[in-house]
Amino acid sequence: MGRIRIIVLIFIAVLSFSIKSISQETDSSLAFKYFDLFAVNEYGDSAQARMYADSGLYFAQRSGSDYAIGKAYQYIGWNFQDVSLYEKSRASFFTSLSYMKKSGDKQAIGDAYGNLGNAFLDVKNYQKSLDYQLMSLDASEEILNTFPTGDKLKQAKIGKTYTLHNIGAIYLEIEMHDKGLEYALKSLQLEEESNNRLGIAISCAAIGNVYNKLGKIDSTIYYFKRALSIYESDDIGDSFGITTVLYAYSLLDSSDLTMDERKAMFFKSLELKKNFGDVNGEVEMLLAIVEGDFGSVTNDSLAKIITKIDYLVENHELDDVKEDYYKYLANYKAKIGDFESAYITLEDYLDRKEAATEKVTSHSLIAGDIMHRMETKNLNDSLKIEKQFALERVAQSEKMARVQDVVYLIVIGIIILTISLFFILRANKKKKNLNIELIEKNALIQENSKQILDSITYAKRLQRAILPSIEDVNEHIPNSFLIFLPKDIVSGDFHWFEAIDNTKYVAVADCTGHGVPGAMVSVVCSNALSRSVNEFGLRLPSDILNKTRELVIYTLGKSGEDVTDGMDISLIGLSEKTVQFSGANNSLWIIRQNEHIKKGEIYIDKESKEASLLEIKGDKQPVGLYSLMQDFTTKEIDLEPSDILYMTSDGFPDQF
Repeated sequence: MGRIRIIVLIFIAVLSFSIKSISQETDSSLAFKYFDLFAVNEYGDSAQARMYADSGLYFAQRSGSDYAIGKAYQYIGWNFQDVSLYEKSRASFFTSLSYMKKSGDKQAIGDAYGNLGNAFLDVKNYQKSLDYQLMSLDASEEILNTFPTGDKLKQAKIGKTYTLHNIGAIYLEIEMHDKGLEYALKSLQLEEESNNRLGIAISCAAIGNVYNKLGKIDSTIYYFKRALSIYESDDIGDSFGITTVLYAYSLLDSSDLTMDERKAMFFKSLELKKNFGDVNGEVEMLLAIVEGDFGSVTNDSLAKIITKIDYLVENHELDDVKEDYYKYLANYKAKIGDFESAYITLEDYLDRKEAATEKVTSHSLIAGDIMHRMETKNLNDSLKIEKQFALERVAQSEKMARVQDVVYLIVIGIIILTISLFFILRANKKKKNLNIELIEKNALIQENSKQILDSITYAKRLQRAILPSIEDVNEHIPNSFLIFLPKDIVSGDFHWFEAIDNTKYVAVADCTGHGVPGAMVSVVCSNALSRSVNEFGLRLPSDILNKTRELVIYTLGKSGEDVTDGMDISLIGLSEKTVQFSGANNSLWIIRQNEHIKKGEIYIDKESKEASLLEIKGDKQPVGLYSLMQDFTTKEIDLEPSDILYMTSDGFPDQF
C-alpha cells in the first residue's frame, strides 16, 4: 500500500505541473478571444465591449504576459475614448505603453505611442499629439529599416500608414489644410499598395474632410462616397466610420442631396452614435439640431433635447462643447421667460468663452510656429523637420516667454495710465462745489480701484499660467507638494521646473520686491532660468545660476542704470540616487533617518531620536548685480531611500 501511495503522489505532481502549463497558455488565448469580442462590440454596445475588455485584462494578468496586459489596457483606453472619458483613456494608454515597453515588442510600443497621440488630439493638445505620433512613426520606420518579412512587415506598414493619417488629422485641426491633404494622400497610397480596405476607407474619409475645408465640394462628395461604400460593405461593416462620414456628408449645404436625404443621413448617424456610446458626437449633433441646421424645432422638442444634452454634459468630460451648450441654454431659458436662469447661464457661457479664447490663443501660437516652419522648408525635407519638432520646443517656450513679458508691461502701463487720469480729473474737479467734488472723487476712486484691481487680478492669471503646476511636477517626481500663498495678488516668489533626460530640475526663488514689481522681476528671472537650460544647454546647477545671473543683469541693465534687482534661489538637479544643489542666499533642507547620517559630513541643524534636519547652505550672494560677485558652486549629495527634500523662500516669515 505504501508503494501505491508514492506512485499516486508522483502522478499528481506531474499532472499538476502539466495543468499549470496548459492553464498559462489557456489564459493568454482566452484574453485574446475576449479582445476579439471587444472589437466586434466596440461600436455596437460600448458597455458590453467594456465587459469583454475587463475580462481580457483578467485573463491577461493571470497569464503574466506583459504584451497581453498591454493589449488589455489598450482596449480599455479605446473604450474610454469611445464614450468621451478622455482623461481615463490617456491613463489607460500610458499603462499600456509601460507594459509594451516591458514586453520589448517594438511595433506594440510604436502603436502605444500612436494611441497616446490620438488621446492628446482628443483634448486639442496638438503639441503633445504630434510628438507622440512622430515617435510612433519612428518606431515603424525603424522596423521597416530592418527589412522584415511576413506579418512583421505587414504590421509595420499598417502602423506607418495609420500614423501618417493621424499626422494629417493634426494638420487639419490646426487648419494647415495643404499639409493635411499631403499626409492623407500619402496614407491612401500606402493603404492601396497593401490593399488594406479599412485603411483605404479611413484615408478617403480624411481626404474628403480636407477638401470640404478647402471648399471643393465635388472632390469632397467623391471621397465621402468612396469611403461609405467600403465602410458599408459586408466584409468591413464599420459603424464608427459610417456614422462619421454620414454626419459630415449631411452637413454639406451644396451637396447633391435633398434636405430629406440629408436629414435621413443625419439622424441615422445620430442613432449609430447613441448605440455605440459616442457621447461627444451625440452632443455635437444635438447642438446642431438646436442651432437649426435642419429646420426649426418646437418648444417641447427643444426642452427634451436641452434636458438630454444637460445630462450628457454633466456626466462626461465634454469641455469642448460646453461653450456652445451654455449659449443655446441661455437663449432657451430667455425664450421660455426664465430670465434669472438665463442670466446665470449666460455668465457660465462668458466664462467658458473667455477660457476658450485663452486656449485658442495658446494653440494658435503652437500652430503658427508649425505652419511657419513647415511652409518655409522644401517639401523633400519636411518630414525630417517634423521629426525634429519635439527637439525645438525650446524656441516655442522662448516665444511664449516674450509674449508674457509684453503682456506684463501692458498691464503696468494700464495701471500707470489709470493713475495719471485720476490725478488729472481730480485737478479739474476742484473748481466745483466741495460736496459735489467729494461725491465725484469717491465714485472715481472706487471705479479706478476696481480697474486697478481687475488689471492686477488679470496679471495674476497670466503669472499662474507660466508657473508649472504641481500635477506637472508630480508626473516626474511622485509625492511632491507645493505651498504657494502670495501675500499680494501677484507675487515676487515663484517656482520653476524642467525635466531633461533623466534629471529633474526644480527651483524655488524669491525676487526683489513684492506685488507687481516683484512679479515683473519674477518673469525676467524665470525666463532666464529656462533660457540657461534650454537655449544654452547648461546642466550643472552652478553653471545654470551663473548664466541666469548674466541674463538677468543684461535684461534689467538695458535702462543704462545700475539695477540691483535679482533673486535669492535654491536650485537642484535631481537624479535617481543623487541631488546636485546650488543656491543664492537660500539653503536646501533634507530630513534624513539618523541611521543613514555620517557624522561630520553634513551640518546637522536639528536632531531627534529617529531623524535629523540637514541644511545644505547656498552661496552668500544673490542672482543679480552684486559688489562681490563670484561663481556659484555646486554641492552633490548622495540620496538615501527615505530622504525628504525641502526648498523654501523667505515668503512665510515675510507674511508677518
